[in-house]
Amino acid sequence: MAAATGSTDAEVSSPRIQGRPWQLWASTAARLILAGVLGVAGGLKVTQPVQAVMAVQAYEIFPPTLGQFLGYALPLFELALALLLLIGVATRMTAVTVAGLMVVFIAGIVSAWARGLNIDCGCFGSGGQLGPGESPTYLPEILRDLLFLGLASWLAVFPASRLALDKAGLSGTPRDPQHGLVEALGGYAGDDEDLLDPEGVDGEPSVHLDPSDQPEPPRRPDPRPEPQEPVR
Repeated sequence: MAAATGSTDAEVSSPRIQGRPWQLWASTAARLILAGVLGVAGGLKVTQPVQAVMAVQAYEIFPPTLGQFLGYALPLFELALALLLLIGVATRMTAVTVAGLMVVFIAGIVSAWARGLNIDCGCFGSGGQLGPGESPTYLPEILRDLLFLGLASWLAVFPASRLALDKAGLSGTPRDPQHGLVEALGGYAGDDEDLLDPEGVDGEPSVHLDPSDQPEPPRRPDPRPEPQEPVR
């Protein structure tokens, strides 16, 4: 009985979140697209560090020292996120981080537009003040980042994907010591009937996460003797 209980606890502590096949492939596409976007953006900026610093400082939001630090650090941060998405590790946590990064980018572009600045966003290298006769393209840049924000949001809700080291996409997510995963962003990647899928992810069995369906432990007999009626 102890061995069986230990096996059940081990399975619950490392669940496999399962979704429909189209959800898995959609999440795979979103993950790889974001990995490519961040990899290109970070790679272009990391080869031109001075230009990256000028792009950050052109927004006129941060003090010069902080702007210089962000200009050097942002490309490395983007490359790190791209690597995590490419290999499929901590997908949900990475997607949440990417979504937050896109919100910051959109807010920066909107701020520059509202203040009448004439700059290139610097998202894919270059950046800084535009030359005479050049016009900024703020609206297309905002729409583009909104698309990336949508992909990151989808991946945060449905992190399970194919071609990933962590197929469930949940490594790094806080866990409950009794019931395993703490679903912080919208539950599992599937409907109720998908919780227990005999096929699992890539043929590996998935685990039902509903603790109410676990078998109840056997009840111990009451050691106290039953009261007997007195003999008249």
